Amino acid sequence: MRRLLLVLVLLFSAPFAALAEAPVGPDDRQAIERVIRDQLAAFGRNDGKAAFGHASSAIQGMFRTPDNFMRMVREGYPAIYHSRTAQFLLPQPGESGLGEPRIVQPVLVEGTDGQGVVALYYMQRLPDGTWRIDGCSLAEGQSA
Repeated sequence: MRRLLLVLVLLFSAPFAALAEAPVGPDDRQAIERVIRDQLAAFGRNDGKAAFGHASSAIQGMFRTPDNFMRMVREGYPAIYHSRTAQFLLPQPGESGLGEPRIVQPVLVEGTDGQGVVALYYMQRLPDGTWRIDGCSLAEGQSA
């Protein structure tokens, strides 16, 4: 399993290493990491209100309540719901479903079962400069 994780890290790191600079500056990278870490910590304490607060308004509208949101994460993303560790890889530029630019933040997450997955966090920058999580998916070939 450790070999598989190493291969995944190398596969996901290689394209990002080709970028001369990250698509966001160091302050934004820190802010993005803080939002994701804060949400992971909220999941770990079963604090639905705090975890839901880091989601974009579109995600909040989709799930409507912190309880609905937490149920979805608990059932669909158990490694993320209660993770042991999170290793942030370099962010990459991406697009929303509407073709709008956004940042994709890959995170190698280790669940409480010791299994690792690469979670791709889709980040939304608000007009005030703060960041929200606008979705998350597991990299192809990964299971929740």
